[in-house]
Amino acid sequence: MAVLKVEQAILAARETFMVDQELQANSNARLQAQLRLKLLDESKSALVNWNETAQQYPPDQPLKPTQREAILALGLYPTEYSPAWSAILKTQPEQDARPDEYIAWNQAIIKQIQFEMPLLEKSITQLEIDREKIAARYAVQAELSLGISPNLAFEGFAEGSARPMRSTGVWIILGSLVGLLTWGLSQLVMINKRLSAS
Repeated sequence: MAVLKVEQAILAARETFMVDQELQANSNARLQAQLRLKLLDESKSALVNWNETAQQYPPDQPLKPTQREAILALGLYPTEYSPAWSAILKTQPEQDARPDEYIAWNQAIIKQIQFEMPLLEKSITQLEIDREKIAARYAVQAELSLGISPNLAFEGFAEGSARPMRSTGVWIILGSLVGLLTWGLSQLVMINKRLSAS
């Protein structure tokens, strides 16, 4: 009965380990989504500010190299490997482009950000709901595991061949022989001492 309970606890401990892995994966996914959402929000604000500033640039002249580098850095910051972002990157303005082309490019980036942000918010909400369910499963399995390590295992008891035991009489004879030898040695030591003294 006790062995059965321990085996059940070990199985529960292994399940607890698996559920813990799910919890960690959920936490990592939620963190990544939150970081991405923050990055998109910051990028959107910076791009809107740049568009407002760009309204004051001479409309018939290309951007200065430092201005161009700044807007390209802002525009490329939120990008990731996906078809939507790849399409936006392909429309990046040429080096001699006018401010209105950069503004239009920024608008496309802002539009993509506005599309992506609600999806991330929904994903974060779903991950939080999932986390509560996983945490509840973890609590149940942790209680059933009785705090036992998931790596613990029991091996069955093998039926070994019976070995003959020595009878009591044999032990009596062996004990007598040891006693006789001890008495004989002590007598030899005493004789040796007498001979040394004389």
